[in-house]
Formats: sequence, structure tokens, C-alpha cells
Amino acid sequence: MLAVIVSVLLGIAATPSPEPTNPFTLAPASPLPVIGHTRSRTLCTALRRSVLPAIDVAKKNDVQFASARKSFYKYFIQNDEGPGKDFILFKLDQTTIADMQKNLESYDGLLNDPALVVQAYSNPDDAHTLEDVKKKAQILRATQDLEINMVNGLMETERMNRYRTPSELEEKMKVAIGTDQLGQATGDEKTIEQYYGEFHGVTGLGQMATAKAIDSDLGMLESIHLRATDALVQAVTTAQSLCH
Repeated sequence: MLAVIVSVLLGIAATPSPEPTNPFTLAPASPLPVIGHTRSRTLCTALRRSVLPAIDVAKKNDVQFASARKSFYKYFIQNDEGPGKDFILFKLDQTTIADMQKNLESYDGLLNDPALVVQAYSNPDDAHTLEDVKKKAQILRATQDLEINMVNGLMETERMNRYRTPSELEEKMKVAIGTDQLGQATGDEKTIEQYYGEFHGVTGLGQMATAKAIDSDLGMLESIHLRATDALVQAVTTAQSLCH
């Protein structure tokens, strides 16, 4: 499923740049353009008031995801099964995922600006330009959502395999949908290593191989996020030519 989603996002995001040599270093996204102050143009107001701030929020999530990627790599290469790994999972749950979700809520709030409703535009050039900007913004949102789900999925899988207990969020969800009376984990759940071993067609990937396989997937998502950001910045740059 991840491969399918990634291929779709790659197909509609900006043209990819060469792959970085350092697995933890990616080229920064394009700088934001300066929007002119044409007061009478709703499009220009929408870009300044909502789209540019939304891009800044998305960049914050990129920073959070890059940090999570490093944390997972450290987690899976550690031999220590004690407090060190526990702290990594705790930080991912209480800080990284929580912050990314708040950022995504802010992103959605900014893009709910009434000035971004395409149907309200009478100027066909503005309407077409805004439609392209919103399409790119939706792609960027999808990449952030995928990153959050990936981090949360890895974290929760490890939590269940280490403690056999769900997180507070999972407990609330179980109560909400009426499954809180079901039996606890049986111990038959697959580990991250088993999942990745099956995905890559091997048995027992090993500690370092698992860390590298996970880092490769997270690195691919991080790269897609940057490409999606660049695509939106380019669309805004095109739109700003109408605001002088």
C-alpha cells in the first residue's frame, strides 16, 4: 500500500531532484516568493494570508518528520531494551506525533480561508491559478498525513510488541467503537522485523538491515514531502506574477 501511495504522489509532485548522498540530509525546499500588495485582488490576499503561512506550517512538519526518522534509526540499531528505547517511543508519541497533528490542523485551518474558494472567482485567470495552487496544497497535505500515519504505525507496533498495551489514544478509540471489552494481545502479533522481512522476501532481516529498510522508507517519504513543498512554492511563484 505504501508503494502505491508513494508512486501516485511522485507522479503528481514536482520533478524529483537527484537523490542525496547523506541519508539524513536533503536539499531544503525552495524559498517562499514575495507576494505583491495588490489590494483589490482576492487571489493575492489569499496567497499572503493563508497559502504562504500554510507552507511554513508544512515545513515545520518536515522538520518533525526528519527528527522522527533519526529517532527510529537510533531505536532500531540499539541493543539496549531498557529506558533508552522506552524514552524514544515516549517522545515520538507525546511530542513528535502530537506536534505534527497540531501542525496539520493549523494547515487545514489556513486553507479553509473563504478567499480560497475557486467558485467565487469571476476572473478565469485567477480561478485557474488558484485551482492549481489548491491542487498542489492538497498533495502537500496528503504527504503530511502519510508521514504522520507512518510514524504512528511504527511507534504503535513497537509499543504493542514491547508492552502489549495500547496507547491512551487507542484506548479511547476502543471505547468509542465498543471494542474495549475484547481480549488483550495474544502475543501473536508480528514484529516490525517480521513485516519488513516478508516485504523484502527474506527471513530475519537482522537489526541493522531492519533499521536501514525502515530508514529507506522514511527517507522516501521525506523526499516526497520536499518535492510536494517545491511544487506548491512553484505554483505560488507563478500566481504572484498576477499580484504586481
